[in-house]
Amino acid sequence: MNGRQIADEIRYWVAVSVRGYADWTIGITNDPERRSGEHQSEGDNVRRWRQWQADSKVVAQEVEAFFKKMGMKGDLGGGNEDSVFVYIF
Repeated sequence: MNGRQIADEIRYWVAVSVRGYADWTIGITNDPERRSGEHQSEGDNVRRWRQWQADSKVVAQEVEAFFKKMGMKGDLGGGNEDSVFVYIF
């Protein structure tokens, strides 16, 4: 998916959750199942987990950075060279 498509999906999920951006975490990964498990083992509630495959790592990073600026939690610069999945929870 391109960045606009992913951003539109994320905006939708934030809107229907009736929560603000600050109540969500965003990240990128190359293995969503593993990363979800890691967050869960750290005590995070991943019940609202959603993920999308970006066209490239650059697209994934741009989406992540945009929503961090909008107030979502998460760390920039994570992932590795094949991290093309954007996730929120």
